[in-house]
Amino acid sequence: MTTASSVLATLPTLVVGWPQVSAKGFEPKGSSLPRLISLENRAVVVPASPGNSTVPSCSRDQSSWDYFWYLVRIALARCAMPLAHVSEVDLYYEIHGDGFPLLMINGFGSNTEMWSPFWRRLAKSYRVILFDNRGVGQSTVPAAPFTVRDMAEDAAALLDALGVPRSLVYGASMGGMIAQELVLAHPDRVRALLLGMTSCGGPRSVPMAVASMQGTMDPGATPAQMAEGRLRLMYSEAYFAEHRDELLRQALSVQHPTTLQGYRLQGMATLKFDTYDRLPQIRTPTLVMAGSADAIIPAENARIIASRIPGAQLRIFEGAGHAFTRECEDDAVEAMLSFLEQVMRRSG
Repeated sequence: MTTASSVLATLPTLVVGWPQVSAKGFEPKGSSLPRLISLENRAVVVPASPGNSTVPSCSRDQSSWDYFWYLVRIALARCAMPLAHVSEVDLYYEIHGDGFPLLMINGFGSNTEMWSPFWRRLAKSYRVILFDNRGVGQSTVPAAPFTVRDMAEDAAALLDALGVPRSLVYGASMGGMIAQELVLAHPDRVRALLLGMTSCGGPRSVPMAVASMQGTMDPGATPAQMAEGRLRLMYSEAYFAEHRDELLRQALSVQHPTTLQGYRLQGMATLKFDTYDRLPQIRTPTLVMAGSADAIIPAENARIIASRIPGAQLRIFEGAGHAFTRECEDDAVEAMLSFLEQVMRRSG
């Protein structure tokens, strides 16, 4: 007779060997149960919808093994959230797809929930690594200030924790700043660099108009009003007008919204960021991208970065705002995949 203790003793093997578990994960139809994925022969749990801790009911009338697996998956969802402990913080991460690793670094106040869907198309060709920077999402929100360089070291330590010696890297907005510091500090860890909607910082970058930020952080505004203010900055006027309701619904449904402390600490970190003088040191193949109508980080910043990095390619998406990967998803994905294909073919 199989005892509970003997089953629990073999649980790690059972979970990793579960027939329905694959590198792409298992998502049961019509449920919010966690998705189990096999990663380097380890079981890693990723919520079916980020941050969703709800589970459907399960009747004890079902077979005992069905009910057993139901309980196992709940326990794993609550106890085995994928966290990597790096220096003094824990970083939440997710891994999707197969192939050469592609580390994606998100921007100011943004976590893994907030990526636009374009990354799913990249995951068809590459092993996409998403994570929450320190200060946001399900990662640690420190008490003390930190720098963009600290966040770059977090990214390098995450690659170490995942056993990834070298990766493709895409950085968006503030994530592009982190990516610059990462490749400057660890050039051997970055096979190709993609920078989107970002800046080199410092006095030689082109700042956004201060007036454009008015009302986006008004403490007297409702969450919907603040979200709308920020979304208007993220997208071109035409795109926002057409997709306003959908964008607002998604913004207000985020399960792990950024705290004021997280915003404050990340904002302070970007104020001291400046790579202008160091950009010529980058010898990694680089693609720099921006939307021509970006109201947050003007597109001229992309031209500055591309002009400073030897051999860098530049792509400006006409008419698109800050979030060009959503407004011009087809063109953006095509540009990224074409660039990465060139790099992988040249480097073997």
